[in-house]
Amino acid sequence: ATHFIPGSHKANFPMHADHMSLEEGEQSEFLTSYDCPAGSAVFFTENLCHAGPPWKRDTPRVAILNAYSHLATHWHRLKVTPEVMSGLPREKQAYFREPWIADFRSSPATHNTFERFMEGGEPPVDTDNEP
Repeated sequence: ATHFIPGSHKANFPMHADHMSLEEGEQSEFLTSYDCPAGSAVFFTENLCHAGPPWKRDTPRVAILNAYSHLATHWHRLKVTPEVMSGLPREKQAYFREPWIADFRSSPATHNTFERFMEGGEPPVDTDNEP
């Protein structure tokens, strides 16, 4: 079962250590779990405090993480090396274009569309920089 704390994604502070244990008898009163059949998908925001219990089976544990959010709205620092970025087809690089909608310095306004990115020579966002 996946363990999580409902509403924790709305907190703007780190989760207190008292709520982080998955050990029997030490679990937070706010901790909830969710079971679903094998092959199911569970969707939640990456900022939700969540954890999986220790794996005790002989078979490997398999999880697939798909972060579905815009480049400008993620909770972790994105780091894609130039080698990986240059190895992506142009249509995949479009997912890493600058996070803006319209540039009103031109008339009519320039819109940051997939098609515009594909046609132009604009580079994707540099994600290999240091803070």
